[in-house]
Amino acid sequence: MVINVACIFYSQNLHEKVNDGLTNENLKRRSFEAEKLISFKESTLDSSGKYMIYTRLKDRPLTVEESGVTLLTHCSLGELTHLSQLIKSWDGPFSVSVFVDLRFDEFQLILKGFTVCNFDYLSHVTFHVVKPLKQSTGPKTLDEEFLQAFKDFDCRKIYYFLRDLQNIATNHPSHVAYPVNLLRNVAWYGSRTEYVFSTDIDMIPSKNLQHMFLKFAKLNQESRVTAKTAYVVPLFEISASYFRENSRYFPIDKNTLLRLLKIGVVTAYKSKNCPHCQNKTDYEAWMKLQSNQANSIHVAYSVDWAHAYEPLYICPIHGTPMFDERFKQHKYNRLSQLCELHVAGYEFAVLDSVFLLRVGTNDDQFAVANQKELGASNLRLYREFRNYLPLKYPNTTRHCDIPPVFSL
Repeated sequence: MVINVACIFYSQNLHEKVNDGLTNENLKRRSFEAEKLISFKESTLDSSGKYMIYTRLKDRPLTVEESGVTLLTHCSLGELTHLSQLIKSWDGPFSVSVFVDLRFDEFQLILKGFTVCNFDYLSHVTFHVVKPLKQSTGPKTLDEEFLQAFKDFDCRKIYYFLRDLQNIATNHPSHVAYPVNLLRNVAWYGSRTEYVFSTDIDMIPSKNLQHMFLKFAKLNQESRVTAKTAYVVPLFEISASYFRENSRYFPIDKNTLLRLLKIGVVTAYKSKNCPHCQNKTDYEAWMKLQSNQANSIHVAYSVDWAHAYEPLYICPIHGTPMFDERFKQHKYNRLSQLCELHVAGYEFAVLDSVFLLRVGTNDDQFAVANQKELGASNLRLYREFRNYLPLKYPNTTRHCDIPPVFSL
């Protein structure tokens, strides 16, 4: 089973919010409603024939405007605890792909129990599930006591169960590669809004980000918001211990972020171990910008894409090239899509007053037994992918050549 161990500090938030004193009447109501949320309308194989996709939930009424921004994210079962803080920080819809390596009845039981215990916080969340056809040969992680907790909707035990899943992954790397780009695309297909924002589940948006972007899009629909623009949201990382002690004050705005940068608990993302992965954003210039109006954003400047630059961005849902699903685990998975955006003629416009915070600095997101081999395989695949793009875009003069001084 693939679990992100970097999310343990979120568990306290989840534990504070679960309700283990529900009346029988409330349990029945929540159970009935949760059944709707996890009753999958269809199941299909992915293009490789190795994963089953369960998606498009039945009778799921839209509760947001079609003009919104859907936050797309992905996780393993243990990472569901991230949703507590993430939902607090995002006032729009979510499309969440969950990767599971369990029997269908087991993961559906777990998802239903989690939904019942957190029902009030999931009104804008649409779940999708990706499951390998061939089950992992890794360690057995579920026993009857834990399964019974989900059957009984024992929210306190469910909290401890998810926490234990995170700990298991620390000591038992999975033998199943995490299909990160497939999960991203499944979440993308599950969106029903004009714009999408694909992030990782341990990244916290700044205060009022969706509202501010929609206001910006409406005011600049004809002049600045174009189909071939990726609107870059600068990415920072915050000390996990500081966030754990102060999570009730998040999400934050840019002024607060600048204060945290001064005291050293926030830094530019990967500023030490991979500065070329984000330096095109030009953090120094961004931090000097002052917004003219409260709760408003503007395009600060545009940047040229280059190899190894991995910004996160908001883009139109239609027409934007999606992720190549052959990439698994980390390394080159997001980079391949950014490379295609560049070759396809996209511009990268940095927004001035919004941002993302990655909690913690652990870059090894997914524990897997053959990590090095997968990294080398992804590099070979990236070179193959890069060489294919001129055939797909014959009129382009852009390329994604790897400079000899760079490596990932």
